[in-house]
Amino acid sequence: MIPSFPEFKKLSIDDNNAVEQHTRNFPYYSDYNFSSLFSWDIEQKRELSLLNNNLVVKFTDYETGDPFFSYLGMHKNLETIRTLLNYSESIGLPAELRLMPEISIHDIDTEDIEITADRANFDYIYLTSRMAVFQGNQYKSKRKAAERFSNSNPAHKFEILDLREPETQRMIRWVTASWRIHHGITEDDQSIIHETEAIENIFKLANTRNLFVGVLLVNDQPVAYTIEEIINNILSIGHFWKTAENSRGEYEFLACKMAAYLQAREVTYWNWEQDLGIDSLRNSKSSYRPSDFLKKFTVSRKSRKGIVL
Repeated sequence: MIPSFPEFKKLSIDDNNAVEQHTRNFPYYSDYNFSSLFSWDIEQKRELSLLNNNLVVKFTDYETGDPFFSYLGMHKNLETIRTLLNYSESIGLPAELRLMPEISIHDIDTEDIEITADRANFDYIYLTSRMAVFQGNQYKSKRKAAERFSNSNPAHKFEILDLREPETQRMIRWVTASWRIHHGITEDDQSIIHETEAIENIFKLANTRNLFVGVLLVNDQPVAYTIEEIINNILSIGHFWKTAENSRGEYEFLACKMAAYLQAREVTYWNWEQDLGIDSLRNSKSSYRPSDFLKKFTVSRKSRKGIVL
């Protein structure tokens, strides 16, 4: 049971149903998806609370691990924002809320609150119908890359695998390690340590969530994967993507095949999460022509002449 503010509880796997009961009423922002919440809780510092019937989360930054607050909901938004800003400041955190969903700030119009778009954390939304065939001239380079991979690797296969299976998890670990080596990233790099731990965490949810894996194989050797989750029969979230080399069209081919699979299951929308402000990720995700974004914002107090209100 999630306690009422100002009480918090540490996030645990047992919170799946309670979080899902709340999030199903809103657009599926990736940060509030339980699989994302749980898998990226690397240091087990994320916490939950309810304030004015809004789900409050004490997050940890995906890259730095620094704590901050956010909430998902539409009840008494201005009161909730002011309460959380005051609380953040009272416990020694910056008086700001991050990863704030657009629906939670859409009616805020007051002189003492500043709202800034957080472009680095917008979720990218794609149409599976377009991605499944790379429809249109804007996808010309993607079609060519996917065709080049297919023609160069006649012994390729695309398979949907069960995340619960140890062999599936072994494939994921192998491709992830190959990706790291190919990109010259050392094992002690903090970002890869965090991502590796997040992937290990999502394995723990295989019996709890609707997770599965799309794997691309060449000569029965895995070369790329995506860990997917169909949320509400019309939307899927791509949690983790990796290719062993990403130099021969594996990524484009995998995206096309997975989109076709999702479309066959009548999934319309595909959430590829955010780019975190990383130029290479932004360029890559933008090149697939998103149809929309789930926008998020940073909320803080306005200041006048250097004095914070």
